[in-house]
Amino acid sequence: MSAKELTSRRVFLRRGLTLVASAGAVPVSRARSARAVGPAGAGGGGLRRRVPNDHILVIVELVGGNDGLNTVIPVRNDLYYAYRPGLGIERRAALQIDDTHSFHPALRGLKALYDQGLLAIVQGVGYPNPTRSHIRSMQVWHTASPDGALAGDWISRCFDSACQCERRRGPHAGTALMPAAALKMGGGEFGPIGLQHAQHLPVRAASCASLPLAAALRAVGRAITSRVPARIYRVSQGGYDTHCGQAIRHGHLLTGLGGALKLLVDDLRAAGQLDRVAIMTVSEFGRRVEENATGGTDHGEAGPMFVMGGQIRPGIYGRGPRLDRDQLHRGDLAWTTDFRRVYAAALKDWLAADADSILGEAFEALPIFRRRSGGFLL
Repeated sequence: MSAKELTSRRVFLRRGLTLVASAGAVPVSRARSARAVGPAGAGGGGLRRRVPNDHILVIVELVGGNDGLNTVIPVRNDLYYAYRPGLGIERRAALQIDDTHSFHPALRGLKALYDQGLLAIVQGVGYPNPTRSHIRSMQVWHTASPDGALAGDWISRCFDSACQCERRRGPHAGTALMPAAALKMGGGEFGPIGLQHAQHLPVRAASCASLPLAAALRAVGRAITSRVPARIYRVSQGGYDTHCGQAIRHGHLLTGLGGALKLLVDDLRAAGQLDRVAIMTVSEFGRRVEENATGGTDHGEAGPMFVMGGQIRPGIYGRGPRLDRDQLHRGDLAWTTDFRRVYAAALKDWLAADADSILGEAFEALPIFRRRSGGFLL
């Protein structure tokens, strides 16, 4: 490691994490802090040696249940407007993706990334026997275990699996940043550092409605460009439980989301780091198809995920929403893509981890990352 790189890490840790800690960040990692997927040549365990070993995954949680139907909009489907006479986004106002899909007009940041070939959209994401409970559904997404058979956060299992082979080599210096309010990622051996009150971190001035999210992602970007030895980051944006007054609230949230994600991508590209970073959004569930009587939507089931970065195969994956009554499930969008197929892609094709072991069974990874048959990324 060069003296300049070492200094850069020290500056970040002093000015970044220390500042966050002074604002009350918890919990601090245990004696052996979270080391995500380790060097590809450093033993066996859950690693595949032929994939580059410096890839980073950033997870952005949209807490509360994002309304996917108003995020990626089926603008050519008349049923959409029949179900949502007040909340439906006019076709002329939406940001066109293709002939049948458009972004919410607030998602200019994501539209720009899509047009640049940096964004994949996965539609109809969910899991078997879905629940409308915030707590239970978030547990499902965090454990990657709809039936509750697996214990602990899937990220912790990733940490533990990757480091099984190196327990005798001594402690490692990796960390993962996350909001302290999120479900703890602590596994059997490895735990995260908390990231809280990110609005106190210095952020480049920008017209971004969600300053805390922009600040948190800015902090993640600084960690990545400072070569902090972390492989997985998790941050969140709350407010998506839009039971009433959704039109304005959801627009503000999506403006903040799109703006913050584009700022992060722009910063990583300017620093020459974008090709080793993938960013993935998740939300515990979507919203019901029909708007309610208070100008909002209630808890639903399936919704879209976004994956972005310099090594993404852009485009739309999965089946679009089917809105005919006989194709809904309890009045909700039926899931058609298991979220663990996206996790499998992130684990196997991006982090070079043993996805089958971490997820408890084999899932076909969605082909959202560029790669050759030998395992090398293009």
